[in-house]
Amino acid sequence: MDGASFKQAKYVPTAEDYAQLQKENEKLKKLFAEQALERDILKDLLKKKKTNPHLRIKIEIAQKHIGEGNNVSFVLRVLEVERFTYYAHVNRNKQQPQETVHRVGRPASGLSYTQEGKPISDEQISE
Repeated sequence: MDGASFKQAKYVPTAEDYAQLQKENEKLKKLFAEQALERDILKDLLKKKKTNPHLRIKIEIAQKHIGEGNNVSFVLRVLEVERFTYYAHVNRNKQQPQETVHRVGRPASGLSYTQEGKPISDEQISE
């Protein structure tokens, strides 16, 4: 049998095959994107400090990548930061220190009010 007389059958994908290939392609794209993000996070971590970075540095890097719209759980898992710890630090930084007001007694306004509710100056009362 010579090679010219042998015909190969052509593979024609069905709709199911096409849908399965699309699903697999989406999974691979997601996996690639996660690996690229993980690489970027680790690069940022290495730029800040080479060994055993402080939690503050990890939180800064996490805020940067989460602010870019990346998945919170994934970013924190890569940085090895607990979700509770992250939100505790973020919420602590958002709180503004409240001003302490020291009041002593009633402020002197210069006015008092009659029983009918009409204002009267303190000078008229002392007369």
